[in-house]
Amino acid sequence: VLHDVRRLTAEQADAVGEYLASGGGVLVALGERADAEWYNAALYRGGTGWLAARLDGLEGEEGKWKESARPEGPLTHPALSAFGDATLGGLADARFCRWWKLTTAGMGAAGAPGGFLTSPRGKFPLLVERPLEAGRAVVLAVPLDGSWGSNLPELPCFVPLAHEPVSYLAGARGAERNLTAGQPIRFPIEGDPSEYALTTPDGEERRLALPPAE
Repeated sequence: VLHDVRRLTAEQADAVGEYLASGGGVLVALGERADAEWYNAALYRGGTGWLAARLDGLEGEEGKWKESARPEGPLTHPALSAFGDATLGGLADARFCRWWKLTTAGMGAAGAPGGFLTSPRGKFPLLVERPLEAGRAVVLAVPLDGSWGSNLPELPCFVPLAHEPVSYLAGARGAERNLTAGQPIRFPIEGDPSEYALTTPDGEERRLALPPAE
């Protein structure tokens, strides 16, 4: 979980990318410290990086409750589905005076919004997910605390909202064991591959071997 992180070192950013490629899940909750220019250049990379969305500036003003944003149902993303139409647990009562405008320009269909914020300024993505090899990367447009005067920590939905995305992402490694037809099997092994065997659904045992060198 990267919560209101200003920026990472190059080594840290690469390590996160490797973690995602191995089947890990990463949640980025954006806040006031986020360096948008760095996030876009180092992590989003025009849609080729592992960050699920581009940061296209801040919306709203702290203290202006009449112009604040609130979650709008239906919330169909698995990380938010426990809230249904956004009224369960008081999520519809959450108010965010400031939030990040997230876009997926240059990414095509790879990054998809899974919930929205609505305000007098318009409708904005609340959550965007991007599958990345075996892992999942999710970005939230708001921090999960009282930053910018949000009332989120005061509501019954606060703990579930902090828990559900993490629980969803923790299941990313389990999902990699369910393969679609034609998808290659990837499993980390140590030592000589010939020491391992694969048992097919019909019970046949096949010893593993490296492909011949070219």
